[in-house]
This record gives sequence, C-alpha cells and structure tokens, in this order.
Amino acid sequence: MLILLESGVTPTTKQIERLQIDLDDPLLGLMVRAGKVNADVDTVVLEDAQALTELVERGHRASSDWAFRVVKDRLSDPLAEPFYKSLATIPESSTSRRKAVAVKAFVRLITLSPDAAWSILRNAKDDSDQQQLLLLAMLQIADEGIVEEASKLRRIGLNKSDIMTLLLVARGSSPLQENDQEYLGIIAAGGGHLSPALETQAAWLYLKRLGLAEKALAAVRPQ
Repeated sequence: MLILLESGVTPTTKQIERLQIDLDDPLLGLMVRAGKVNADVDTVVLEDAQALTELVERGHRASSDWAFRVVKDRLSDPLAEPFYKSLATIPESSTSRRKAVAVKAFVRLITLSPDAAWSILRNAKDDSDQQQLLLLAMLQIADEGIVEEASKLRRIGLNKSDIMTLLLVARGSSPLQENDQEYLGIIAAGGGHLSPALETQAAWLYLKRLGLAEKALAAVRPQ
C-alpha cells in the first residue's frame, strides 16, 4: 500500500481487494483513506487531511514521512495548517517518536502560519514537555521573528525551557541583561544539562556576545 501512496496513486477498490486490505485495519485502513490526497488537488477536502493526521499519529515511520511530504507538496495552506497544528500539540505520555513529530510539525507551522504557531506557544504550560518541544523547534530556525516571540516568554530561573528561551533571545541584536550573560556562560560550560548540539550553540553565542567569535574561528581555521 505504501508503494502505491509513494507513487501518487489513489487506491482503487480493485487494488484494495487485490491486496486483501481490511478497511477496518487501524493502519492499512487509514492509509487507504489518506490516499485520497493523491487525487486531483481540487478534490481534496479537510477530512482527507484529517486522515493524514491520524495516520501520522499511528506512529508508523515510513507512512508518517510520506504524509509530511504530501502535505508540503500537495495540500493548500488552509488544509496544511490544521495538520501541522494538530501534530505540534502532544498528548500526555507521548513517545519519543511522537515528540519528534511535534517538533517537525511546529517547524513547518512557523513557516506556514506564524500567528497560529505563536498562539500554540503562548498557550503551552510553562516548563512543560509541550513548551520545551516548541522551543526546540524554534531553535532549528534562524529568524528574527522567532527571537522576538521568545523574548515575550516569562523566564524565572534556569529550568530547561528558560535555558532554551535564553538561547533564542541571545541570537538577537538587543543587549543581554548582566545576569542573562552570566547564565549564558554557565550553559556554555555545560551547566544547563543540554544536548551537545545546544551546548555548542550556547558556547558560540557566549563568545559572540563577548566579541570573541572571530578569534575563536581564527583559532580553529586551517592555516
């Protein structure tokens, strides 16, 4: 079935019968429904996009990858937006794969509809898994609008959400408060218990704020 979907085919009744697919099957049945998006673009409706959302929520990696591709390549913005909005919001006790989907969806939503993205961000509970995933998605995009939105978030300490928010704010051109500059140095030194990638980003931002970024580059540049 996935081969048909990847080929841009809308499964016909004859193909479904030949493959002996039970339409009540929780995965294959969804794939059949989602395959309607391969029809003429003008005939695709919200229910078809919803089937794509449900398919991704099943957690099947290959079909999820196809769903994201087809939404980006074929769906109109009014149909793509609810797909990304729904998947950017995670239920409690989500798996690591579902969380990765949320990050991917929020990255796409920021590009497609910033207002919708920032609404989700503002409604996320402080220091929740949801907020952390949204901030992680924001860290993957270099955009001044993201810096502006991050600066609006409340920070009261050095929890994970506060740290990621500080990294976003530090990307901007506005001067940092003295305590934020100190916090950035602590994070760069490994005090934030972040991933190596984010610690590296913190170190670079810290050097940049100190005016030492060019010297650091020169030190590692091949002679």
